[in-house]
Amino acid sequence: TWKVDKCIVVLRGLPALYQVYQGRENPSTKACMEQDVKNSLSMADVVIVDDLNIDIAECSEVANAGETFWRDEGCLGKVYTVNFGCRNEEHALTLNARTWRPLSEEAIRQLYKKYAELEPELQSLRNVIIVDPDI
Repeated sequence: TWKVDKCIVVLRGLPALYQVYQGRENPSTKACMEQDVKNSLSMADVVIVDDLNIDIAECSEVANAGETFWRDEGCLGKVYTVNFGCRNEEHALTLNARTWRPLSEEAIRQLYKKYAELEPELQSLRNVIIVDPDI
């Protein structure tokens, strides 16, 4: 058994984290996210990033922030990505309506199309677990 000191679990759905921040005055979303990950890892052994609007590149950025923290702190860590699969467009619109900063319906429809195109790529990534959201 391989033991780790710290763990990040990314729960992901539709891609669009940066789209949520477009037009806002804070240009440093990535820096804020990295600092959030480091702060969270310093306080907890398991960090859950629950963002329905995170895309694959942003998952890598979360992983990189974690790896930097683990290297600086001299501890072992692992990133797991839980991808909620089997969603349809209507479900995506319903989930978006529940978020505290919903995107437009048109944006969600476009993002869902990209999401569906990424599904085969997700299945090939070693740290991704695909979960049926209706379990």
